[in-house]
Amino acid sequence: MFDHAGYPWLGGSHATMQAIEIRALGNPRKAVPGSLPGEVLRQRHPEFPYI
Repeated sequence: MFDHAGYPWLGGSHATMQAIEIRALGNPRKAVPGSLPGEVLRQRHPEFPYI
C-alpha cells in the first residue's frame, strides 16, 4: 500500500516559493520577466526593476 506519511505536501509550496525567492535575490539574472522566478521576485519585491 502507498504510504502518504513519506510525502509531506503541506507547506511545500511555501518552502518552494521561498527557495525561488532566495535564488532570485542572489542572482537577479535567474529571474527573467515572464518566468516563475521573475514573477515571484516582482510580487514579493516590487522595488526591484522589472526589465
